[in-house]
Amino acid sequence: MAPATSEKLKRPAWMRNDPLLTQIGLDELNNRGYINLHDASIDLSFRNCSDDEIHPLFQRGRWSQKDLATMDFDALRPTLRLASRLLQCNTSIYYLSAILDQANYGTIDPKYLRPESNPNWFRVPDNLSTEKKLATRAALDDLVTRTTWQLLDSKVYPDIAGMTRLHWVPVDPPIVGMPQIRTTKLYLASIFIDILCRGVSPASFAVEWTPGTDAESARLRYSLVCAIALVHEVMHAFWNVRGEYPEEGILTEGPPEPFYMDTRIAELGFQWQTLVLGGEFYGILEPFIFPYGARTSRWPGPTELAERKHTELRMSLRKYGHVRNWQTRYAVSMDWVRSLFTDAFWKEIERNGDGGLKIQRKLGARRKLDNESQWLEGEEQVPYEFIESPTSVLSNEDEEDCQGLGIVDRYDGGEKWHMTKNDWERHGSETDPPASSLISDFDHGIEELE
Repeated sequence: MAPATSEKLKRPAWMRNDPLLTQIGLDELNNRGYINLHDASIDLSFRNCSDDEIHPLFQRGRWSQKDLATMDFDALRPTLRLASRLLQCNTSIYYLSAILDQANYGTIDPKYLRPESNPNWFRVPDNLSTEKKLATRAALDDLVTRTTWQLLDSKVYPDIAGMTRLHWVPVDPPIVGMPQIRTTKLYLASIFIDILCRGVSPASFAVEWTPGTDAESARLRYSLVCAIALVHEVMHAFWNVRGEYPEEGILTEGPPEPFYMDTRIAELGFQWQTLVLGGEFYGILEPFIFPYGARTSRWPGPTELAERKHTELRMSLRKYGHVRNWQTRYAVSMDWVRSLFTDAFWKEIERNGDGGLKIQRKLGARRKLDNESQWLEGEEQVPYEFIESPTSVLSNEDEEDCQGLGIVDRYDGGEKWHMTKNDWERHGSETDPPASSLISDFDHGIEELE
């Protein structure tokens, strides 16, 4: 592949269809602080943190000795301290308590589910008693001795950041009524450790461009996504070990997880990310490659349905059968990323609550999936008549706004659309961009609901 520079065609082949690159571009993203920082250093308090500041789930004793022998574990300390902070923030504790409190689960009408799906749904309480907080933290502590971490070869599994597997360990000596106990093995993509602990430069994944990818800025993004992946997998492990479900026939993949309120997909890791961060956190262009910045978008996205097992899907009661074929991706500010590795940021969280953890969505670009059949075709991908009868209360807004391609710019007190007529025709739309007020009202409305 020939090197590409920012002076060349704005949509070179290597950019493929990522709207942040094709519609905004590297220069604009970098100039606005979404790729390189002047100072990407991590505060000493994070770099030199003690074991006491790292949750026992992430400490050295939980990792494979074989993996520890090939990595600089101390270089992982900032990531592990951040993961510990994310795991123990109020939103996470409330969320875990809700998973644990299965007496308050609701039941989903079977006609909206596959027979193998978990028929239960839960919600996070508005208030949590001291007793329940303590019980939740105790359940996390109980998870420690049942959990081990191991690296997953990213060359073999390039599209996986982490994975959780359930294991059964015989009780010795046997206990009546408890012949075995549940344990979990959690896997983390080796690319994170290669970059954070083995000296691999994250800038080596970038094409040539001016001024080029700053390695330390990219490494900071990797440190954050690694922390997110660690906590994401803990959410799955927590359900595997603490969830109440029939154990007969449950294999290493673990039991189907409960749904969160009216969310279409039962996925406790991504649901946690949505509640704490406000959505997904991926690399621009590639999910787990971060030379060009990071992006976020609402979860679940339109392509998510085709990538999920039927047991994880349901027909939404509020959005019955309606699936969007477009997605808005927002760039993630590097100032915000760096702030997570400072004590000042976490003191603000302690004073003002977890709202500061939500990723700000100021600059984004919207794309439409041209070939809907790739993700909406047939029973193999979509359960029952999932795409029929779009009678959702939001369906009118969806239909009007589905052509809303372009750049969403919320700087300078409002949104602006920057798209030339040729740009619009290139994306295959015959209509003008919708009014920015419609996009703004629509986006804010559904993001808070979902």
